[in-house]
Amino acid sequence: MRRAVSRWEIVGFSINDVIGSGVYLLPAAAAANLGSASTGAVVLAGLAVLLLVLCFAEAASYFDTPGSAYLYTREAFGERVGFQVGWMTWLARVSSVASLSVGFSRALGFLWPAANSGLGQGLAIAVPLLALTAINVVGVKGGARTAVFLAITKTVPLLVFIAVGLFFVSVPLATSVAPREGGNLGSAVLLLLFAYAGFENTAAPAGEFKNPRRDVPFALIVQIGVVTLIYTAVQWVALGTLPGVADAQTPLANAAARFLGGWGGLLMT
Repeated sequence: MRRAVSRWEIVGFSINDVIGSGVYLLPAAAAANLGSASTGAVVLAGLAVLLLVLCFAEAASYFDTPGSAYLYTREAFGERVGFQVGWMTWLARVSSVASLSVGFSRALGFLWPAANSGLGQGLAIAVPLLALTAINVVGVKGGARTAVFLAITKTVPLLVFIAVGLFFVSVPLATSVAPREGGNLGSAVLLLLFAYAGFENTAAPAGEFKNPRRDVPFALIVQIGVVTLIYTAVQWVALGTLPGVADAQTPLANAAARFLGGWGGLLMT
């Protein structure tokens, strides 16, 4: 494989793997299950995932070949366990791409209602997947640069949302959100872990990284810090600026439209 991906490109790749369309739906779903306690839950989930990230970072420091969890478990426990983890990883990636693609179509519905059903939803799911696949087929450098570009274009709107939204947060509103009837801790934990997932894929293409044994651990640690801070701040702003956040289909776009105007909703979409 061609070793062409630098340290900061891996950081962008790692952040891009975790921050997906899920963050744009997380505030409503978390509030529906936990109410005002959802902000603290986001922090606790970040700390819990940090323990997993540290395990992956240490394991990554021993290998410069591709495979990530499959490679680590195969070397530690043998071919049979590695085979099982490899298949579970494949299934997890396919199901996560499917769910996040549907999440993207739902978020796009803020601007284009047809994206929520039928042919419009099919196009909203298929076209981005085909485009991203084509970019990665062309070459690793183009794929890495696209990942960095996507990480920036996803993170900057969230930072704008946080930086402006903090001035509009109503503390009484943020601390008085009640969970919906039927919400429960188990669903919230699964949701939050899903929102933080993706870091385990960072080392999968390690054979294309310039110095994976040093750069992958660095990228993983930077990623979990950045993502936890962003998720926590986003949850707090959403709770404190959007009444009825638990019932919102596009919570960040709706909240941004309240304190930034129509262009805010467009930016978050």
